[in-house]
Amino acid sequence: MLSAYRAVFTIVLSAALVACGNGMLGSFMPVHLSKAGLSTDQVGSVVTSYAVGMLLACFFSGRLIRRVGHIRSYAAFGALSGLMVLALSWQASLEWWLALRLIHGFSSNSIFMVMQSWLNERTESRYRGQVMAFFYVLYTVFYGSGALLLAKMDIESLAPFMIGSGLFMLSIIPISTTKIPGPPLPAKIKIDLKGVYRLSPVGLVGAFVSGATGMTLQGVGAIYGTLLGLTPAAIGILMASTQAGNLVIQWPLGFLSDRIDRRLVLIAAAGGAALVSLFITSLTAETFIILIIAFGAFGGMAEAIYSISTAHANDWAEGDDYVTLSSTILVVWAVGATLGALVATQAMSFMGPEGLPIYTLIIMAGYGLFAVLRIFARSEPPEEAQETFEAVPPAPVSADFSLQAPEDEETTT
Repeated sequence: MLSAYRAVFTIVLSAALVACGNGMLGSFMPVHLSKAGLSTDQVGSVVTSYAVGMLLACFFSGRLIRRVGHIRSYAAFGALSGLMVLALSWQASLEWWLALRLIHGFSSNSIFMVMQSWLNERTESRYRGQVMAFFYVLYTVFYGSGALLLAKMDIESLAPFMIGSGLFMLSIIPISTTKIPGPPLPAKIKIDLKGVYRLSPVGLVGAFVSGATGMTLQGVGAIYGTLLGLTPAAIGILMASTQAGNLVIQWPLGFLSDRIDRRLVLIAAAGGAALVSLFITSLTAETFIILIIAFGAFGGMAEAIYSISTAHANDWAEGDDYVTLSSTILVVWAVGATLGALVATQAMSFMGPEGLPIYTLIIMAGYGLFAVLRIFARSEPPEEAQETFEAVPPAPVSADFSLQAPEDEETTT
């Protein structure tokens, strides 16, 4: 077992460094732009630009990977991410940040897809679940730690840009010097929205909801904290709490979903997140400790929805469905993250900080109701077809997508 972890150590180490940089920048960026005089709408558009870059990576990063391989692709994307962070320090104009954050979203998500596919390919099947869980836990811990770094920095200085860039650049070293052979180049696959929805409506919609709430919270949560009047240090702690909640809540819910109808767990998670959202509308900066707990609870339930809805979709899938299924779910998640960032910031622009929890309340309540209706429409899959829950981050099996529906006889070329 130890050899399985040793075999992927360099990949996991690079992932941890990238996660730390992303966590820090996600909390720092809204604070920095707000202090520079940008409005809530403008800051939100920068968050949306980053999400658009992530979505574009789903369609186009695979072309570079197929051309030069995983190691060279990772080095290119890592260097590009580091350069984009440094360039952010040059000026705080809206147009400049929109362009750079879009490119950074593209490169950052491409990095994650390279690492995920590499781990999937190079880990022995008997240890894959444990190694991927370890990867996910470490990524989550370092993402939250990155947010906490904000509490130790002078945000008026160049330190956040220098440290953020350094983390991305540093992550290139373990990957570039690894002895682990690169995985096979990704094959082209095709996205099938209609087919995946027929296969698992709750699974596909759940991926969208997770992106529209959980990922959106990571992007605009710092805007909420700024509008609420929190200090930069407090905002870093608040955003780190969502990752702590993710670690605490996701596995118990996943364990439960292995024993009862997963849709019941999804209903409970969505209903619980809706209630927490309603509760958050009554909180202020003076109730910061309670706010931390509430954000942690919401973050955990929102992330659990992605993993459990993916497991539910896989329960209905057969061997030939998995690649198309995972890739379609990823794209839908990324679309949810893009639209969610846009709508949530508009809500806060009109309603103030309460706009964020009101937005998540509506989304979560709607999904819970949808899952209830689906229980009456179809029974759960047979027990022998159900897989064991694994906490999974949003990442594809392949990174080279097409929007055309797959042909009946094949899903890969």
